[in-house]
Amino acid sequence: MTNYTLAKDTDGEWHAGSPAEAFLRVDVENGKHKDMQPKMLHQQRNEYKAFDLKTFRGHIYQETRRNKDSAYRLVKKKKKELAKQQGKQYKDDENNFYDPVIDFVSQRIGFMIANLQ
Repeated sequence: MTNYTLAKDTDGEWHAGSPAEAFLRVDVENGKHKDMQPKMLHQQRNEYKAFDLKTFRGHIYQETRRNKDSAYRLVKKKKKELAKQQGKQYKDDENNFYDPVIDFVSQRIGFMIANLQ
């Protein structure tokens, strides 16, 4: 039975700022997790071997989710900034939604059509 603790200094506990986390972040960004199974990636570095495979596998999935979420948040932040620059309010609800990216694209298409005539 696994005993869970909040202590960062406990052996075998993954924590933010560890060398294993830094290496895993780089390996996921380079796409190594797509090229090999978690078991093979786990055997690549000594820093990974300090953790059991189940813990390590969970952190691979966590890191891929973090990358996806970061991209989503960046797009959302950019949309809010564009809306603010254009003097409009960015609304996140589905019924009253202003999307500055769609507005920009439609303006460009209108400009291109006007120049064709």
